Amino acid sequence: PSGKYAAFTAEEDVQDETGCPKELQELDLDAMTLRRLLHARPGTSPQDDLSCFYELKYSADGGFIYFVTPGWATSGAIHALDRQTGKVKFVIDGAPYLVIGTGPLM
Repeated sequence: PSGKYAAFTAEEDVQDETGCPKELQELDLDAMTLRRLLHARPGTSPQDDLSCFYELKYSADGGFIYFVTPGWATSGAIHALDRQTGKVKFVIDGAPYLVIGTGPLM
């Protein structure tokens, strides 16, 4: 939201047949420095499977990056990555989603 950072996904190996991103990275646009925020890690359930993430969105305050993983056959799994701690938590099943930046309930 501040315009100082850009989040994106990257693949480690272009030969990977899944085509899933393996890293979530963030670029500081002022300093032009790159920081890896998350490396893909398979889980045993959709709630903890972080092996293929997409649809990155910053929270309104910039503290979190939300993303979706494949999840279930009928919906994805939405997760939130805390940019300060690097911890990821499962939020809810579903997709697509919007981050509301302003409004009467903010």
